[in-house]
Amino acid sequence: MTMALRDRLSYLQRSRAPAVKQQAPPRPPVACDREVLGSRASHPSPCQGEGPGEGGCPRRDTLTPPLPQRERGPARGRTDPENSARHVSLALGARVAATGHGELLVWEKGLSDIWSQAGRVAQSLWAALDGAWAARPPGAVAVARDLATQPPAGGAPPAPGELEPLARVDPARIGWLDIETAGFIGRPIFLVGLMRPVDGELVITQLLARDYSQERALLAQFAELASGLQVLVTFNGKCFDLPFLRDRMAYHRVPRRLEAESVDLLWAARRRWRGAVPDCRLQTLERHLCRRLRPGDIPGALIPQRYHDFVRSQDASLIAPVMRHNRLDLLTMAELSALLLGAQ
Repeated sequence: MTMALRDRLSYLQRSRAPAVKQQAPPRPPVACDREVLGSRASHPSPCQGEGPGEGGCPRRDTLTPPLPQRERGPARGRTDPENSARHVSLALGARVAATGHGELLVWEKGLSDIWSQAGRVAQSLWAALDGAWAARPPGAVAVARDLATQPPAGGAPPAPGELEPLARVDPARIGWLDIETAGFIGRPIFLVGLMRPVDGELVITQLLARDYSQERALLAQFAELASGLQVLVTFNGKCFDLPFLRDRMAYHRVPRRLEAESVDLLWAARRRWRGAVPDCRLQTLERHLCRRLRPGDIPGALIPQRYHDFVRSQDASLIAPVMRHNRLDLLTMAELSALLLGAQ
């Protein structure tokens, strides 16, 4: 037998030999549903012992039904809108008002109910506004029609016509306005404070948007309140409050427009008291002219972030100082109105 033939036969024998099957590595034990879910110790795992499933784990349909879970409240970080609105309104002493544009919170009280000196401020204010209110205190001095253009003692006179609407308009048609916003132009308005005479008394009404979606309802409600006023008194309102309101009302397509005349106390205050006080910011005038301090007041620069925190948490204690700040601004504007008109 030649060498080539032997090699051929050897190759054929090797090719016909049965192949040795390699065993796969053993699979790790598979945990069944109860082990993954972490069942209670009082229910032993069905994986113990042999069962019809692979590796001793029973089939899914042979597992005992899961234990009933107790009812849970809303997930953490989420609040029930109805309960949240009721809680916030009670904490702030406000009420939930439903309008055609949605809900908002309304806080409303007479000035005499929240401040012991309200009578003195009202007396000075009504005297300065020519005593048009029928129930003005006895002995109040009537103000001449041209008082707004007379030079006040210790300062330059206001510009002609600057305060004239306050001297000629029925006091019952005058309102003092201050707004709080979540930032500069383009950001939402979340609080509108309006002080006006109601049934012979100064009343402060505050409209609060509990979240960003309530801004339209707030603006529509304010437009309805302001529709009966002829003059809106502001502090820097010609540059901030009124343009901001008109911009947001146009954005939300609120049909009513602000048609009242505007009286901006900032310009008159600068002409009269510039140089006599460190500056003409509202709280500076309040401290030097009204002789009043604001202990614990929130700085205006922190108000936008405070509102964002309130929207997320619905914690009334976050927004209460902002509402107090707004009310104090309105009160100071009323006092400055009387001082600028020359009432003593």
